[in-house]
Amino acid sequence: MNPQDVERSARVPAPYDQLYIYYIKGRIGPDAALGSPAFLGNWEEAHDTFLFFSEPADTLVRDLIGEQPQLALADRFCMSYEQWQGERIAAYSAGRLFVKPPWDGTRAPGDKVCLCLDPGVVFGNGRHPTTRDCLTALQLALEAQAVARVMDLGTGTGVLSLAALALGAQQVIAVEYNDLAV
Repeated sequence: MNPQDVERSARVPAPYDQLYIYYIKGRIGPDAALGSPAFLGNWEEAHDTFLFFSEPADTLVRDLIGEQPQLALADRFCMSYEQWQGERIAAYSAGRLFVKPPWDGTRAPGDKVCLCLDPGVVFGNGRHPTTRDCLTALQLALEAQAVARVMDLGTGTGVLSLAALALGAQQVIAVEYNDLAV
């Protein structure tokens, strides 16, 4: 763990206890009925779809596949939210930024700019080394007033875009193809 990380004495629960992920060969149609309150979203990659639920949805997925013969269930996964994210999601500092998930009540230290970020179920909790390096580079560029506008292509959860705005960028354009990331 990075020494800049803010350790907390109390464990704050993530928004989902378990994630139920259905790996489907094929892409679901735009009219697919996934109206379950447990449905979190879908990730489409190449010719495959990953459906995310906060509780088991075997019947719904079976019915979906039955209605669309081009689909096939390839696998089903159940794991904790922390396993999916690769670690416990907790508040941390990155330079002048204090990044925390919305379910974390930790207050930012007085000299930090607070950035509240919901990592959802996709890449983008801000803790990846590349993202942290980009956060550092953004801070340096904005402090030196070397940039005023930022474009974030493939923004994911928007951590870099939100950080740029919080650090004083005048204009930010964030582009993301996948609705689940947004």
